[in-house]
Amino acid sequence: MASENIYNLIEFDNYSLTPKYLQLANAISKGIEEGMLEDGYILPSINNIGDELSISRNTVEKAYKHLKDKKFISSIPGKGYFIHNTNTTEQIKVFLIFNKLSVHKKIIYDAFAKALGHNVIIDFYIY
Repeated sequence: MASENIYNLIEFDNYSLTPKYLQLANAISKGIEEGMLEDGYILPSINNIGDELSISRNTVEKAYKHLKDKKFISSIPGKGYFIHNTNTTEQIKVFLIFNKLSVHKKIIYDAFAKALGHNVIIDFYIY
């Protein structure tokens, strides 16, 4: 897949409250989720994508750093940025607090945990 195809995925909403670096990162994440950007895909250089989309180099750097922090992309000095992880599902964290533990609250907890599924981390506290 050629790197020029990525530009078809990216659209900026100049009236959005979402910063452009997040709009760029979200567009790339969406491309990964939809299977349009595969593992090993070479992303355009920071300068190329900035010039092509008429955005600052700093904006692209922030977007790439955001994606790198989420472990979607990786970089190799002198080679560029690559799609590193096509698994875009994140674990959800839930904070649950009860005043005391009882049989009824155990039933509620079990039903709650079952409804949330396996991709959730529950921080459970009793005060």
